[in-house]
Amino acid sequence: MTNFSLLAASLLNLVNNQAGTLVSHFENVLGTSLTLKIKADNQFMAEIAEKQIIDYVKQLQNNLGSFTEGQGLYDFNRSIGSQTVNNDLKDLMIEFDHWNVKTNGAINSQTNSLKNIWLNAEINQTIPTDEILASAVSEISNKPWIIDNNYVTKLAKNDIRLHSLAKGFVLEKAAEFALNINGVTGISMNIGGDILLKGDMSEFVKISDPLNSEENSNFLGVVELKNQAIASSGNYKDGFDINGVHYSHIFDPKTGYPVDQIVGSSVIHENAITAGAIATAANVLTPLETEKLVNTIGGVEYLVTEKDGNIITSANWNAKPENETSTISFVNVKEKSWNPNLVLQINLELADLGGYARRPYVAIWVEDENHKPVRRLAVWYRKPRWLPELREFSNSLRDDNMDVYSITSATRSAGQYNLVWDGKNDQGEFVPQGNYTVFIESAREHGPYELMKQVVKCDDKLKSVSYTPNGEISSASLVLKNK
Repeated sequence: MTNFSLLAASLLNLVNNQAGTLVSHFENVLGTSLTLKIKADNQFMAEIAEKQIIDYVKQLQNNLGSFTEGQGLYDFNRSIGSQTVNNDLKDLMIEFDHWNVKTNGAINSQTNSLKNIWLNAEINQTIPTDEILASAVSEISNKPWIIDNNYVTKLAKNDIRLHSLAKGFVLEKAAEFALNINGVTGISMNIGGDILLKGDMSEFVKISDPLNSEENSNFLGVVELKNQAIASSGNYKDGFDINGVHYSHIFDPKTGYPVDQIVGSSVIHENAITAGAIATAANVLTPLETEKLVNTIGGVEYLVTEKDGNIITSANWNAKPENETSTISFVNVKEKSWNPNLVLQINLELADLGGYARRPYVAIWVEDENHKPVRRLAVWYRKPRWLPELREFSNSLRDDNMDVYSITSATRSAGQYNLVWDGKNDQGEFVPQGNYTVFIESAREHGPYELMKQVVKCDDKLKSVSYTPNGEISSASLVLKNK
C-alpha cells in the first residue's frame, strides 16, 4: 500500500527524548523506512527492548516477504499443490480474504499482474488494450488460494502480493510483542507512513496534502493519536508516466485501470490493519461507497482528497488546522521579495547500506549571503547527546525550538526524501530574492561526519543545481520551481 502514508518522525520529526524514551530510525525495512519510539521504565530497558523489537520485525519480514528465496510468500508463490505455511503468513491471508469480501473486491492480492501490464505500457509508452485488461481482470477475480486448516493451496496463476495489509499486520504484531517486554510502557511505530501507538504513548501527526506532498510542505491538519493507528494511501508517490500523463500505481481490480478520482486518503482506527485496509480501499471506491463501508465497522475516522482538491471527511474527523505563522514580509523596499509562486525543492537520497541500516543524524537548513541562518528545514536524530556531532547546525541553530510532530503521507522508497522551502524564514516572513546556501550535514555516533552545501540564486528564473555526492548522501539537488 502506498500509503498517504504516515511518515512519522520524518525529516521534520524531532522528539523530546525524556529519560526512558528512545527514538530510532532505520532504512530498508519492508521496502521503506521504520521509525521506532520506545517508552520504558529507564533508558537501559529501552535500549534492550529496541534490539528485541527489531529482531522480531525481521522475523515477521522473513515470514511475509516475497522477494527473497526462503521468505514465506516468495516460497508460496513458487509452490505447487497444498503447502504448509508459517502462521503469520496464513493469518495475513485470512485478513485478505476478510477485506476482499468487506470491500467488495477493492482489496485484492493479485493486482501485481496489473502492475506488470502497466510497467510494460510505460516502457512502450502505449496504453494497454481493453482486451489485455479484461483478460487480467477476469483472472484476478478468481480466488487466489484455498486455506484448509494448516494447509494452503495456491490457485492464482501469477505472483501474489500482500503489501497493502502487511504493514498494518506487522505494526499490530510488533506493538503487541513490544508491550510484553519487561519495562516497556509505550510504543510508537511508523513503517513507511503507517503509524501505530500503543500503551502509555501519544503523538501529534500531521496529515500531508497529496497535491503538495514534500516532507515538510503544507499539511491538511493535525491529529493526536493514543492507542490508535493512522494509515494513508495515495497516488502521488509512485505510478506510471505514459505520453506525458501520470497514472496511479493503485488499481481498480474490476477495470484493470489505475484509479484517477481519489488522490489520497488517511484513516484512523484502533487497529492498524483496519486503518490500512480502508485507506487503500478508499482510493478505489467512490466516496459514498467508502462511507457505507466505514458505517459497517465503527470507530473509523477518515479524510479523502479528490483529484480537484475537494476534501471529504467522516463526521467524526477531528483534525485541527496546522498552526500558521504570519506570511507578512518585512523586506527592505529596495530589495525584491521572494516570488510567492515559487518554491525551492530539496531532493536527497541516502546511500543504501542494506536492510535495517540506521539512518544517520542529518540536519538541513538555509543561510543567506551574510551566513545568517534563515530557515531550518529538517533534523533527524536518535540520542540528544549526539546532536552536537552536527557541528554546523548546532552552532547556528541550537537555541531553536524543535518540531515534535510526526507526518502521515504516502509511502516512499527507502532512503529517498523531498523537502520544500517556500521562501519564508523561521518567523514566517518572505525573504528577499538573492543567493542562499542550503546546507546538508550528516553524522553518525562514533562514525563519519560530512557537510554538503550548495549556493542557489533564488530569483524569478526556474533552475536546478546538484550537489557533489558523498559517502552518506548518494545524491542531492535543488530545484527552483513553480508551486
